[in-house]
Amino acid sequence: MLLVLDTNVFVSGSRGKDTAPSLIYTAWKQGQVDLAFSPQMIEELRRVLTYPRVQKLLGASVERIQAEVAGIADVARMTPGVLVVDRITQDPSDNMILACALEARADTIVSGDSKHLLPLKSFEGIPIVTPGEFVHRFQKALPKAA
Repeated sequence: MLLVLDTNVFVSGSRGKDTAPSLIYTAWKQGQVDLAFSPQMIEELRRVLTYPRVQKLLGASVERIQAEVAGIADVARMTPGVLVVDRITQDPSDNMILACALEARADTIVSGDSKHLLPLKSFEGIPIVTPGEFVHRFQKALPKAA
C-alpha cells in the first residue's frame, strides 16, 4: 500500500509512541506500507524538522536531521515533483501533497490538516483520511500497539 503522509503526520509519527501516526511510521519502517514523497515535500520536511522547537522535541542536531531526511529520500518512493495542482487556494503549499499523490498513484493520503486537506475527503479518487481513520481501516497491515 502506497501512502502520502502530510508533513505533520510524518513528524508526529517519527517522535511518538503508541499513536496512530507512530503506528503508520513503524509500519513504514518495517516495510508494511510504502511512502511517496516529492522533492518539494522532502524540502518541507527538512525545513520543519530543523525548526528549533521540533529539533528540541526530537533531541537531534541539525546535522543528524539532515542525514535522516536524506535517508528518507533514499528509501521512499520519490516522484518527479513536476505536476502542478491548484486545488487548495487557502494554503497553496498543501497542493504539493495532492500532486505527489497523483504522480505516485498513491492509495491513500494521510493528513491531520482539518482545514484544507481532510475536508476534500478524496482527490482524483485517492481517499484523504486522518491517521486514526487509516489505522482503523487498515489495521491488519499495521503493527499492533505494544
